[in-house]
Amino acid sequence: MKISIFVLTVFTFSLFSCKSSENLVKTGDNNMSDVELLQNLDQKPLFNGKAYKQAFREYVSQNVRYPIEALQRRISGTVVVQFIIEKDGSVSNAKVIRSASKSLDTEALRVIKESSIWTPGVKDGETVRVLLDCPVTFVNLGVI
Repeated sequence: MKISIFVLTVFTFSLFSCKSSENLVKTGDNNMSDVELLQNLDQKPLFNGKAYKQAFREYVSQNVRYPIEALQRRISGTVVVQFIIEKDGSVSNAKVIRSASKSLDTEALRVIKESSIWTPGVKDGETVRVLLDCPVTFVNLGVI
């Protein structure tokens, strides 16, 4: 008997856009004193040379792999990952700030950490570190 599994993995921007967060800044992390929020920038970060919302959504949807354990256990949910786009365009300090399950969290972190170099944000003519929160929604439609 052949079992078909229908899975939908969505990088959601409609309800939860990648956005700046003050959560990490408020923790008193000394490494966060020079991090900027999106609304304070003259130029927002670019991903693969394009506006980050659409380009990053495409990257995630093409590269995320629904974890086998989550498929088998029919686990769905939204993982929110917070990270910094550094002045050199690299991603750092990626961490889960809203968990769905260990396996979904791990996959969301993997995809974000492995993203290519970004074009950093700009404020007052200078490249700056930018803090983003991005949700990754996993929807397991079950076994038929």
